Amino acid sequence: MSTNGPDAPEVAPEHAGLVDDATLLEPPSGAGVASLADAVARHRQRLTPGGLVGSLVVPDPMLPALADLLSGASSDPLALTVVVSGGAGGIEPASQWASRIAGARLRTLSTTLRDLDDLAGAARRTTAAAEQTLAGLDDPDATHVSVGLPLEGVGRPGWLAALDEVAMADLTVSFRTAGQGPALAPAVVEAVDAALDREVAIRFTGPNHAVTGFDPEALLLAVRLVLDGEADEARAVLAGSADLHTVRADLGSDALARVRRWLPSVEARLS
Repeated sequence: MSTNGPDAPEVAPEHAGLVDDATLLEPPSGAGVASLADAVARHRQRLTPGGLVGSLVVPDPMLPALADLLSGASSDPLALTVVVSGGAGGIEPASQWASRIAGARLRTLSTTLRDLDDLAGAARRTTAAAEQTLAGLDDPDATHVSVGLPLEGVGRPGWLAALDEVAMADLTVSFRTAGQGPALAPAVVEAVDAALDREVAIRFTGPNHAVTGFDPEALLLAVRLVLDGEADEARAVLAGSADLHTVRADLGSDALARVRRWLPSVEARLS
């Protein structure tokens, strides 16, 4: 899957905006991240109308520096996915900071449940904070909130109760798949199945890469397969024991494009 850029080929509809550029996130390998200025410059180079790359993923501590960097910029506004570091209490401050940045527009607020001993309670606090934050935006429909659930404990009562809270609030659920290997494929498929059963859209956070997590294409195919009731094949795709080109051809472009309703984006580091 090639990245965007002036000379990048036009991508298929199912790939348009699939990848949130996670260049600024620390990779599982600990290799470090690019400087903010370099990351923004490279992100702009990758952007094309209808191309693979969607938003730039920015940890919320970087927002003040990003505001300074974009001050006076004449380019089109950058779409941002802001990673909230402060739990439920950090959602509104991150939203306010991002919303004030000239030259940017807030697409997604990405938060993660922090109280693993009480996931349902954490989900209630987080969804309440998210709903309050969205209600205060000029255009709430233009911003989404994704709530991260752990892949450990998938299917347990507390985990399912937390997912129910996300569903009732009509938010997006996210699963961190970066740095994970084929052994986690069954948990990913079970989590996706539970989310789709509740009509909850899914994001995969990362940064993902073919060698530090799951390839975005494999995740797209897996979600389609789970939606079609083909959990075994979805596990095979994520475990690396199925040929992606064959699976993609069997599913077809139209079916994959339709599944994007349930898979808005995948965070990935781009080469």
